[in-house]
Amino acid sequence: MLRNTNGPILIAAGLFGIAGYEMALRVLSSSFLSLDFVHGLWFGLCIGLEILGLVLLDKNRRRHAA
Repeated sequence: MLRNTNGPILIAAGLFGIAGYEMALRVLSSSFLSLDFVHGLWFGLCIGLEILGLVLLDKNRRRHAA
């Protein structure tokens, strides 16, 4: 499934996703991207990736500390 070493990758993907949304709004200026559902879904997935990455980092830190 997910390895504990993927934590920083997931955090970076979430951050780049949030930045990518802002760039997509400026470049595409599509009415589809301005919908509240799309906005919430995009940010929810990106923040979820970041939280999952933080959980994996914490799990990896606890495993190596023991």
